[in-house]
Amino acid sequence: MSDWFDEIWINGLVKGRSKYYLVRKDGKSAVFDEKGSQVSEWFDWIEFDGLIKGESKYYVAKRDGKVAIFDREGNQVSDWFDEIVSGELIKGKSKYYLAKKGNRMAIFDDKRRQVSNWFRKIGNDGLVRGESKYYVVEENDEIAIFDDKGNQVSDWFDWVSFDGLVKGESKYYVAEKNDKIAIFDLRGKQVSSWFDEIETYGLVKGQSKYYVVEKNGKSAIFDLKGNQVSNWFDCVWTYGLIEGTSERYVAGVNKGLDLFYALFNLKGRRLTEWRKFDFNDLESLERLALSGSSQNESKRRTKKLKTT
Repeated sequence: MSDWFDEIWINGLVKGRSKYYLVRKDGKSAVFDEKGSQVSEWFDWIEFDGLIKGESKYYVAKRDGKVAIFDREGNQVSDWFDEIVSGELIKGKSKYYLAKKGNRMAIFDDKRRQVSNWFRKIGNDGLVRGESKYYVVEENDEIAIFDDKGNQVSDWFDWVSFDGLVKGESKYYVAEKNDKIAIFDLRGKQVSSWFDEIETYGLVKGQSKYYVVEKNGKSAIFDLKGNQVSNWFDCVWTYGLIEGTSERYVAGVNKGLDLFYALFNLKGRRLTEWRKFDFNDLESLERLALSGSSQNESKRRTKKLKTT
């Protein structure tokens, strides 16, 4: 049984997701358990995420304009910061969180250890979300990848994709410099030439050894060794070969105002007649790409249409 309060937030308790609820009284907030016992101090504000929602044993509390993380025993498990930018620890998704002081950000773990240096900006993807041991930082309008030991594992670029290495999908990532894009590996080795665009489906996302590039408005398929394995087309879909679901791919060419597509095998041989493309028939196009032998049927993926 609880006392009378100005407000009570009990959604987690009522839905059976948590043993705790949040109350407001005289402009202050505190956490109580199902027995009506107060398990936190009174703070200016307490976030719903974490303990109250049944996501973890942690919650974020605010006092005098600063925020800190506490556990259900009332122990303070972080320093006081201006902001907890990304609380994956609080949401039970990893042991890390991203905190901000002034205009600088850093990553910390559940033991109050600072895992990264202070940067102008740090991405949530990768380490903070428990996807890998890597994360992307921004400093002086340049971007680079670092690991959980604080080591820089990439050069500084104008842009770096989260897909691939950072999200734990492969050892590759796409980076941009001077309006050109290339693929690099964990050691920082460049594994593709520079192109106008590169799809992350395929090699970078760990689906196959192939990827689609765009250069001068045309698209083609390349492999891990940098070999071009298709002609240049007006578009190439990622169904089939690129996504690792077959050894065939679908490519298209423009004829006047219409787009026509056909099925090709790994050797570049056209297997079907050219057909007029219709956005209402995307499933048929995917089935066409999936026809024939599969590289790995157990890992078949269905993706949205991707063109370059």
